[in-house]
Amino acid sequence: ASSGVVDVGTQCGGLAIGTPTQGSQSDNALGWNHYRWTVIKGPWHMPLTATGNGLPGNLVNSVAITWKNHLAVGTDEGIALGEINEQSAAGHVPQANLTFEHGQNFVAKVHGLWHPPVHWQAPPGQLLEKLPTEDHTTAVAWEPDTVAGGKAGYLWLGHWRSGLDVWQYDAEGAIINRWHIHRPQVGNYVQCLQPLKGGAMAVGCYGAGTRIITLPGQSKDAWRDVAKPETQLAPAAPEPQGARPPSAGEFAGTLPALSGGTNGASEIHAPWAAPLRVDWATQGDWVARYGREYALLCAAHFDESYHIIAKNFIDNQYAENVDAYCGPHHYEPFESLREWEVAADTNDRRGLYVPELGYRRITLWDDHGEVYPYTWQGPDIWLRVHLRARGIYRLSLYMSNPDGHSGANRQRDWTAQIFPLPRAEAPALRLKPLTAMVFPNNPTALHYAQWAMSAQPMAIERAVNVLNPEYLRFVVAGPGQYMVRLAKGSSLNLEVLGVFIDRSDARRLPADHRAMTGFGGVNYGPPTLPKSYAKKPPEILTIWEAAKHSFGAGGMEMRESIREMCYRYAVAHDMPEALRARMRWRLDIWRPGDRRIFNDTMDLSFQKMLSGWKGLKAFLVKTGQWEPNAGELEKGA
Repeated sequence: ASSGVVDVGTQCGGLAIGTPTQGSQSDNALGWNHYRWTVIKGPWHMPLTATGNGLPGNLVNSVAITWKNHLAVGTDEGIALGEINEQSAAGHVPQANLTFEHGQNFVAKVHGLWHPPVHWQAPPGQLLEKLPTEDHTTAVAWEPDTVAGGKAGYLWLGHWRSGLDVWQYDAEGAIINRWHIHRPQVGNYVQCLQPLKGGAMAVGCYGAGTRIITLPGQSKDAWRDVAKPETQLAPAAPEPQGARPPSAGEFAGTLPALSGGTNGASEIHAPWAAPLRVDWATQGDWVARYGREYALLCAAHFDESYHIIAKNFIDNQYAENVDAYCGPHHYEPFESLREWEVAADTNDRRGLYVPELGYRRITLWDDHGEVYPYTWQGPDIWLRVHLRARGIYRLSLYMSNPDGHSGANRQRDWTAQIFPLPRAEAPALRLKPLTAMVFPNNPTALHYAQWAMSAQPMAIERAVNVLNPEYLRFVVAGPGQYMVRLAKGSSLNLEVLGVFIDRSDARRLPADHRAMTGFGGVNYGPPTLPKSYAKKPPEILTIWEAAKHSFGAGGMEMRESIREMCYRYAVAHDMPEALRARMRWRLDIWRPGDRRIFNDTMDLSFQKMLSGWKGLKAFLVKTGQWEPNAGELEKGA
């Protein structure tokens, strides 16, 4: 926007507006305070009117500047348009004068709610036909009409299933034409838009490549046939440049805030939860980085509950089992979670490594959402998590879409929402042995679910597309119980491959540094620091340690960014590889050498396990758990 104002759409937290300040870099740690940030949020649940004020939701997919101080914001719940008042009367805090419009399919979404509002009336057809063709707006872009001048131009809206809308504005900012493109050769899942020089738009279509489309004429028929194969047109906007490594002086001022966050961590009491940085890099190499306290690989084992647990419990210090349920909103009789085996034995790194088998598998739980309309709320997957001891834990959910990335399989936009579970209501959600994994059909459980589905979550994270798997991660405080609602939204269905619980970096116990159970005594952990650092650690390591333990107020917002800056500093100054490798471990950064160490250690630990577990194959055959494709277990005695 004008005057250097930055408008940022966040995945789960609405719209952030950064206003430049006049502070000097020396007094505000890495220059973050050069911007004063104002966050504008919408409701946590879908508005029930076709149009309204503000944002329609907090899951923002794209932001475009139309004309001076005016924005278009694409969300999962429609499009928001309006002006940002950069010089408001409230102490120069930006204010947003936004109005939203749902898509034409929002009526079906209202009818698909678990508890639709009584006596709700759909808007008239004349209003609906002027709305965007779809609620889920994936991309927005603005192309000014330099000939007409003023506010004239074209607003492009990309959608999840219905292609493109293009609205033409006159010089006064009024809409004078609307077009809709919904053709296979253009691609109906629009993922991104990029204006090009020469009056053209590059349209990135998930599963259908890129199309170059020129601006329309006045004829609708002419517009529908303007797709061209040119790819030589240059982007209208410059490409972003990489950030330079930080200097030592730029870390000045961070320690007080980080130390305050460390002290504040001791004051955190359950129930409490906050999101952490998403991990896209680790993929199926979870061992030791995740699950030292608890690991659940969905549908990956042979036992009756179809999961494996890597336990490292010492005197019940750690978490209990995680119970899983298919959500309460379904109409299929005898509904429950589905268990799928995509690949029983694979070399695909996206598959979770199974220590007890010695190879990878791609298996998952599915909420069976594929048999319901995409406008249906649920069924979803609900997880009950019980943390037994006081402290701060990391809860990680391994999310992936291994079903393919064409057709309906492309539509995956999931959220993980964390809610407290009061002790009085917990018994109603305990699963009995051998019962179907379905939300308990009793008044207490259903009352709790109805509250959670209308409440604001304590923390929320999001997984979109998931061509490559990712770990959605949270910090949660114990002791206590939580419910995690994995919501499919308007996706085809909801799938989860693994659930992991660890002690956070705030406080570790001796067991966190031992060899994991089932590894034959082979320990796999982060590289040790150079011995010389024990006597005189470098200042960068002091800052790193302060950031690692910082969870309280004043530190939670800084810890991840500071740790990444520390690693970039260590690389730029060629600090010892042991230090850099340890930092990579904590930051989920992988180099080829790190992968080789993982593979070699897994091979060694598997052979150690087999040598110490005589009669393993005979036991599995006797108990009916043996499978012909049992891979390296064929070598066992």
